Amino acid sequence: MKSWGRLVAVALTAAAVPASLLVFKVIACGPDFEPEVFVTEHHPDRPAQFVEGHLGILQSGYYHAELVIAYRYLSGGSLSGAEKAAYGPAIQASDDLYAWNDQRDKAATLAMNQWLSARAAVVPGTAALPVSEIKTGQRNMGTYSIEDDELNCTDGAFLTAAKTLQARAATWGGGSPELNEWLSGQDSVFANCNGPASIPDPAKPDWKALLREDRAYQIAAANFYAGNYDNAIADFVAIGKDKVSPWSHWGDYLAARAEVRKAAQAAKPADIGDTATFDNTGLQTAQTRLQRILSQTSDPEISRAAQTELNFVLVRLDPSKRLDVAAVALAGPNSDPNFAQDLTDLDFLMDRKATGSSDLVHWIEVIQRTVPKSQSAPLGPLDQWKQTRSLPWLVAAITAPPYSTSDAPLMEAAAKVKPDSPAYETVNSNRAARLVQAGKLPDARALLTAMLARLDPGDSASTRNGLLWSRMETARSLAEFLADAPRTLIDPESSAADLAACSNGQPAGASGCTGEIPSQQFDADAAGYLDIQAPLSLLKQAAESGTLPAHLRQAVAEVAWVRALGLGDAASVKQMSPLLPESVRKTAGESDGFPATLALLHAPGLRPFLDQGVQRSATFAEVDPYRDNWWCGRWTDGSVPPGSFIYGPQPTVLPPLAFLTTGQRQQAAAEATRLNALPEGLAWVGQRAIAYVKAHPTDKDAAETLALVVQGTRRGCEGEYSPKVQTNGSPQHTVSKEAFELLHSKYPKSEWALKTKYYY
Repeated sequence: MKSWGRLVAVALTAAAVPASLLVFKVIACGPDFEPEVFVTEHHPDRPAQFVEGHLGILQSGYYHAELVIAYRYLSGGSLSGAEKAAYGPAIQASDDLYAWNDQRDKAATLAMNQWLSARAAVVPGTAALPVSEIKTGQRNMGTYSIEDDELNCTDGAFLTAAKTLQARAATWGGGSPELNEWLSGQDSVFANCNGPASIPDPAKPDWKALLREDRAYQIAAANFYAGNYDNAIADFVAIGKDKVSPWSHWGDYLAARAEVRKAAQAAKPADIGDTATFDNTGLQTAQTRLQRILSQTSDPEISRAAQTELNFVLVRLDPSKRLDVAAVALAGPNSDPNFAQDLTDLDFLMDRKATGSSDLVHWIEVIQRTVPKSQSAPLGPLDQWKQTRSLPWLVAAITAPPYSTSDAPLMEAAAKVKPDSPAYETVNSNRAARLVQAGKLPDARALLTAMLARLDPGDSASTRNGLLWSRMETARSLAEFLADAPRTLIDPESSAADLAACSNGQPAGASGCTGEIPSQQFDADAAGYLDIQAPLSLLKQAAESGTLPAHLRQAVAEVAWVRALGLGDAASVKQMSPLLPESVRKTAGESDGFPATLALLHAPGLRPFLDQGVQRSATFAEVDPYRDNWWCGRWTDGSVPPGSFIYGPQPTVLPPLAFLTTGQRQQAAAEATRLNALPEGLAWVGQRAIAYVKAHPTDKDAAETLALVVQGTRRGCEGEYSPKVQTNGSPQHTVSKEAFELLHSKYPKSEWALKTKYYY
């Protein structure tokens, strides 16, 4: 689920506060529909700025990679160009396993195509081995966890083959017997990538020495890819001892790789997220060989490869040590030449709850709120900061609960963090939150206003939205509240956004579907305050205020109009009518009676509360295919009865708005009581319609109105959904049946009765 919260959490829990202070996010049921994103949860919305040290407000949900980078900059370091490049692809696919797999497969295909292109260029007129016969997706047991679908023949295998082919063609000549024999052997090697074992024929005594040495390497490689690891180990060891072979310097390293794969064969299936258990004896054999290579080689390429393989082994044999070694290298302040692999290992081990003693690991656990309960050695974040006085631990201490201003040294240190510091936004937004918690609203507002003034238009939308969220709590008037209410939408995720973007194929038109979603929308706090704490009188002021963008003013006006209908407030209905969409206004006029009921039946997107993100009322005339039509549950908090099928309340604490008067609070509570006594959405509208038709049976719209009630109950939102409710009569079911029977008894020959064959 995408987050719209901040790193700062409110100290209260939902159970500790009255319902009037809770926001409930109402989420449409559908394929992958989630709340809109205003503050990114797992990674920054401006990654290019982030890797340069402009961290914005750090989130507790950030992935390990983001927090590693943050720690590096907070510690006074920076990222090298290579480290920035290594982070780039990760950010593009970090939320999408399928995207990551696609990216990997494209890279593999690119390398494979380089081999095929080199083959075709060197041997023109001959058919290259079809791509379909060189598949690289075979599961191999040398992966970190047994469930990973890892490459058997990696990119390096194809690139090395392409390079070697070009060199051999230059030595032997295109079309030579030697080159043809080499190609035959290499084709046999790659046939093992995802197929039955295919080992090249042994070299003949009369072959040239280079071809014999290449064939020995091809046989070893074929055994490796075919899973004949004992043969591969023996072959690579022999190649390592043959100092004449051009492959000799790689022999021992490749033998170690074969030993690791052999050890992986003993792995038992592991659940997703768990670590597969390899044969430790085999891993120890590989470890000894790799350590010997590292102590003897002077070749930097072999050294890097051996260290990478050794790190893989240590992940299995000594995960805590490997975690700490990776963390120390990543922490900086100096750059890490093995940044990508160290980050991969740290991420893998921390995901599997490996523990370490490094400062970086403990800091990440504190920021992510994942400190193991059994871990007793490290100090808490506040004590850690008092001991170290480091900037990373100042960030951890100021963001960690409990939130208070009682620790004067911490607040004083936070106040001294300069605007050019990578910690500035995180530290001071959390300092402001502590001031709000302490009731020091003027101080918090002054700080937040100064922070917002420093932001440029191109800065992080997440940071701006987070600061506006905080400053809204300090509003001294409705005008100040409304100024902070619109937020920049980062990622539309809801079904309402889907409808507004015309994603269901509906044409743009009077329904509100435009294909373009305005960037300024309400986040959960603004919607929640207006839904729960604002009386109708304030909603009307907000609807008529020039502070909000036009589309948000209209959304508030629609909410106020529906609430006024529910409260029986004819004057407010008349006041809001001119602000309604044209088609609704034409049907309803200024009436609070039947015309308004008919307008509601034609507008399933209208409702008496505001949504987080794109408003459902933006496409008021569209029927949402996932039943997000009219409304369900109580109007003022979005709650639904237990066992709800479609919606579920997800409470977030909202402190009382300071500028509201006692009278306004009392009025909001009184209105909530009256509104909560009414049935849910279409049941209430349907009851109004049926009552009118019974009293005015000759009305020209009577039959159509009853048909609309029945049709609406097919798609209307219901707070409760179960077979028992459906068969025994939910409010909507009861209304649907009554409207159906009235339609067919009073108007049996009408076109509407003929169109309406069932009730729901």
